[in-house]
Amino acid sequence: MFYFGPGQGGDAQANVARWASMFTTPDGRRVEANVTETQGERPITRIEASGTYHPTSMGFGGDPPAPRPGYMLLGAIVPGADANWFFRCTGPLRTVASRRPEFDRMLASIR
Repeated sequence: MFYFGPGQGGDAQANVARWASMFTTPDGRRVEANVTETQGERPITRIEASGTYHPTSMGFGGDPPAPRPGYMLLGAIVPGADANWFFRCTGPLRTVASRRPEFDRMLASIR
């Protein structure tokens, strides 16, 4: 979970595009992420992407981490009172997919 403060972190569409761009198919093409937007007490933009994950070095310099095939991302962006909240779970496909129900319950609990 990330909260960067007012005016920080970018909008939902930019983050969804960036998160999806971290994944490719086995032949190197970009994956088609599954993006949904729900309205409730708070609107939620949710993304699922899977394939070969290309992690970034997060600005710490050095060589980027090695690509990781068979990975999945569950992510969500939720507008807060003064800034967006970002939720992201990335890991091996089987592990993350098995935790999808818990991730969705967590999102449903946001007020």
